[in-house]
Amino acid sequence: MGIPAVTVSSEVIEILKSEVELHPDLEMKVDIKSVEISFNDKSYALNIPDTTRSSMLGGSWDSTASLLASKEVIIAKAEELPYIQGFL
Repeated sequence: MGIPAVTVSSEVIEILKSEVELHPDLEMKVDIKSVEISFNDKSYALNIPDTTRSSMLGGSWDSTASLLASKEVIIAKAEELPYIQGFL
């Protein structure tokens, strides 16, 4: 997954751009748990896919490691699928 990408509305983008231009040293906090970005006692809603948010909050953000740890289960399921037969 890498770094989780979040988005904000175009209105919030304009606010953030203005604030950063006025205050280049401004620190902003992206809070995945509360789904907001905040600075200077101001906060704005952000968007993050539920699956990404859940993974980050649950500590299971490394999907590659999860797949590798489940190799036997994946192979067993693949062997049940008729369209995979002959490829394993």
